[in-house]
Amino acid sequence: MSIKHYDVIRAASPSDLAEKLTHKLKEGWQPFGS
Repeated sequence: MSIKHYDVIRAASPSDLAEKLTHKLKEGWQPFGS
């Protein structure tokens, strides 16, 4: 199994990070290990 793409998320604060993660998951992005 090879990983084809790394996605770096930069956030200004924990709440900003949570919002970006939620958006990514809605787009179908899969965190490593899921």
